[in-house]
Amino acid sequence: MAKVELRGTMRLPEMLTDHGKRAIALSMIARGQDFQNAADALRGRSGSGYVWRYLVCQAVELIVKGCLQLRDFDTYSTRKLRSFHHRLLILADHCSDVYGVPRPRGEFREELRYITSFYERHELRYASGLDIFVDPNTIPCDRLSRRLRALVRLVLRHRNSWELPD
Repeated sequence: MAKVELRGTMRLPEMLTDHGKRAIALSMIARGQDFQNAADALRGRSGSGYVWRYLVCQAVELIVKGCLQLRDFDTYSTRKLRSFHHRLLILADHCSDVYGVPRPRGEFREELRYITSFYERHELRYASGLDIFVDPNTIPCDRLSRRLRALVRLVLRHRNSWELPD
């Protein structure tokens, strides 16, 4: 296999065709699905509560960012999406606004807000004092996991009908 080295900077998205932009957006969604599949494999295993929640959050982040790229890659290039950091609630609100659907609300919004407070500070990924004070099973994530699964089904059903804007 040939070795690829990156030097300098690539001027993206200026160099990409519409097909290339779409391929990158779908790749972002596919990576999110891989995190979701990994989370599904860990779910319910003893001692994996923090990791399972981290994987669900990572999946949400990538899939929602991929959805934004599908809508308008030039506005939401991978570099520009970094400005959202790991703030899932802000990202979900923004994506909802872009697609013209209601923002998360009620218990789901509270669950998303609460888990984001751990995810954006990397508390789900790295071991810390939190591990001895907080049982990960007290951090709700079931609604988020279910909604993520529904979002993926919707994206896969409609991905071929969504066009990149001119």
